[in-house]
Amino acid sequence: MAVVVALSRFGTFTNLGVTSSASNDVYPNTPTLSFHGATYNSQYLSFTGVETTSNKVVNRQLRPAGHPDAVGPADLHYL
Repeated sequence: MAVVVALSRFGTFTNLGVTSSASNDVYPNTPTLSFHGATYNSQYLSFTGVETTSNKVVNRQLRPAGHPDAVGPADLHYL
């Protein structure tokens, strides 16, 4: 949540999801946010959230969230 609060000072998120941590997490079912399908728009910087796992447990392991597009080094652009 801290990332969303900080970035929201400089731009806006669209389609930010509400979810919870996995049921077998250290702090199970903790409310949190999901960047899956979300976009961020800012005139000052760019941000692309990538989720590598879901909160769904299969065979006592977290299920992959899918195959994200090619992800390169983080970019931070200043005006």
